[in-house]
Amino acid sequence: SGNAKTAQGAVTNEEKKGRNDLPAVSNPGLTTNAPASARVFGSELFSNTAISFEPNLRIPTPSNYRLGPDDQLIVDVHGINQTQQTKTVTPEGSIALNYVGPIYVNGLTVEEAKNRIVAKLSQVYPAIRTGGTKVQVSLGAIRSIKVTILGSVVKPGTYTLPSLATLFNALYSSGGPDENGSFRSIELIRNNKVIEKVDIYKFLMNGDQSQNVRLQDMDVIRIPIAKTKVEITGQVVRQGIFELLPGETLGTLINEYSGGLLKTAYTAIIRSERITEREKKLIDIPKSQINAFVPQDGDIFNIDRILERYENAVNITGAVFRPGRFSLTEGMRVLDLIRKADGLKEDVYNQRALLYRLKEDLTKEITAIDLLDVLKNGTNNIELRKDDELVISSISQLTNEYNVTVSGAVRSPGSFLYRENMTVKDLILQAGGLSDDASLSNIDIARRRTDVDPNNPTAFLSDVLPFSMDTIELSINNQDFKVAPFDIITIKTDPFRRLQEQVVVEGQVLYPGPYTILTRQERLSSIIKRSGSALVEANIKGARLKRLKRDNVVMNTEIDKMSQQAKDSTGMLVSAVNEGYDFIALDLAAALQNPGGEADIFVQNGDVITIPRKDEMVNIEGEVLHPVKLAYERGKNLRYYINAAGGFVNSANKNKVFVVYANGKAAKTKKFLFFRNYPEVEEGAQIFVPKYVPEDKPRKSAAEIMATVSAMATMSYLIVYLINQF
Repeated sequence: SGNAKTAQGAVTNEEKKGRNDLPAVSNPGLTTNAPASARVFGSELFSNTAISFEPNLRIPTPSNYRLGPDDQLIVDVHGINQTQQTKTVTPEGSIALNYVGPIYVNGLTVEEAKNRIVAKLSQVYPAIRTGGTKVQVSLGAIRSIKVTILGSVVKPGTYTLPSLATLFNALYSSGGPDENGSFRSIELIRNNKVIEKVDIYKFLMNGDQSQNVRLQDMDVIRIPIAKTKVEITGQVVRQGIFELLPGETLGTLINEYSGGLLKTAYTAIIRSERITEREKKLIDIPKSQINAFVPQDGDIFNIDRILERYENAVNITGAVFRPGRFSLTEGMRVLDLIRKADGLKEDVYNQRALLYRLKEDLTKEITAIDLLDVLKNGTNNIELRKDDELVISSISQLTNEYNVTVSGAVRSPGSFLYRENMTVKDLILQAGGLSDDASLSNIDIARRRTDVDPNNPTAFLSDVLPFSMDTIELSINNQDFKVAPFDIITIKTDPFRRLQEQVVVEGQVLYPGPYTILTRQERLSSIIKRSGSALVEANIKGARLKRLKRDNVVMNTEIDKMSQQAKDSTGMLVSAVNEGYDFIALDLAAALQNPGGEADIFVQNGDVITIPRKDEMVNIEGEVLHPVKLAYERGKNLRYYINAAGGFVNSANKNKVFVVYANGKAAKTKKFLFFRNYPEVEEGAQIFVPKYVPEDKPRKSAAEIMATVSAMATMSYLIVYLINQF
């Protein structure tokens, strides 16, 4: 490779304080975890960050581990004599123990080094020979080794690894074989000789790590170019690009490496693409030759899916007990298929059945069959073919279904299926029975006509048949009336029965609460009188009424989703209309003074009459210098309250000032020429000053301006003349 590269976490002499302190090796200098081709089988072993091939530095020292320079030995003497020494193997291959001198251990196993150290120490500590003193020798920090990885590898170079690292550790550090590299013929070269050829597929397929040998210093790992790579797609368990060795066949590829065929695989013929010297070539491989066919480099195999059809199926649908597909047997006929479907249903239409059959051009033809003839005489019992479909109709499928409708004073009005001999009472029963306010003597049955003259605008479109019941009971002993398809039965309500209607009085009255309406013409003054009249602190001028909307009913409860609000240009709320309600401003003083007069309106069910407490304040909002609430002063005009709020700001629209009174009425500013007539102010009123919004109007010409000035001058002269005359 020419350039030496050091793995992250390489061991230095200063860091060798203990074997467990060595950091794990990782990929040196890798900028990407993915190989060039993500479909190459085995590439995920070295690109998946969830997989980590790191040397385990916490395992017992292997028995065949050979000591070398920079290894660290811990010599522990205990018993009669006690001492502990930690020594590092020198570049010359020896360690220097106290009182003993240098001991050569290079190339020895730990056990062999222990025997040599004990022999030397026994000369200093005689108790070792008698067993009074014991000697324990263990491996502390381990040395690092340099390994060169070259060939078709993602990151070739020289790597510094712990001496316990294996071949897989080194491959993981280098990123593994590149897109052209071999996964099955990786060479481990030691002392210029290939000592191992590694097939990673053994590990990938069987977990076999017998070839994951431990590396030594100056080892070379060479990854040659793969000689035979093929691709397999389609209905196999594992798709991808695989490397094959000499002697391996298509059967080996399918059964071992791709995980086998899926259940939906088409195995009669496997299609293959092969690159020749000039162009591509298609090869069809029959099932019998799969285990003998030898792939070539670059071959692509595709395993098709089986067809979504049956080779021996016939279908039956309709009025049989078990519709569906059945297997076609030799000589099978229509009657045999009906028997397989557990026979015909009771409502079968046995006059005619249809047999759909595919022609040679795959278009369908229909053959009509007389089922009654087949069942009784055995004739027309046609022999079936593959993909035939027998359709047997039921009487209900060929019969129209009609509806009848019941509405009005029943518990569950709606439409119901018409049945033969159905009566009015049957319908009422299906609708949950009559409601309490149902009228038994006035039931209408609207029946459609079949003789309507389309050219006669006065022709009757339906007949209305009156019907009455003597009792609310729906027993069969009482009179009844048979209905016809499309009939509409309307049960009217009893006009002599009426639910109570109520209004609510709230606020400053003696007895607030709900009041039942006594007559259809009960008025506002009557309700207030029944509530004990207004209290002293009541604001009679502020009385208002909230009434349910009746003229613009919105279906599907859409009224509950609407909120109507009036706002001025500043966004200030002027008045709010509750969802589904209208507010009505009342002149309660006039109604009480003149009962039955115009101000004394009729009350309706659901009305809410509100009489508020006196509010002696006036609220000024909008385009004023200081919006504020002020105490009401009798006789003071609107201009007084505006000035008390600091006056108008520059953005105020003085011509649009309006007042909202306590009962909900509003009054606006009136303007005549250059004069403004502001509305009066009452206690509890709100004064709103909107913002001026310039209108986009075309500029007037000089002639138009002169005409306007002339008209205004004339009008001024006329006013002065009239004043002088009177």
